Amino acid sequence: MERKVRVVRVESWSEIPEVLEPGVYIVNGERHTIRARVLKEDLLKALRRAAKKGIRV
Repeated sequence: MERKVRVVRVESWSEIPEVLEPGVYIVNGERHTIRARVLKEDLLKALRRAAKKGIRV
C-alpha cells in the first residue's frame, strides 16, 4: 500500500511553519526528509551542528 508523502517547496526557512510534520521539505533547492514531527528551531540547530562538523546532511 502506497503512502502519500507531503512535499513542501519554499524559497527560504522563514516560509516553513514552526512545527514540521513528516514529509519532504525542499528549501532553497535542498531536500530535507522529515520522518517525525519536529520543531523548526530544533531542526535548524541540528543542521548547524552538522555543518560545523563538516557532515553533509
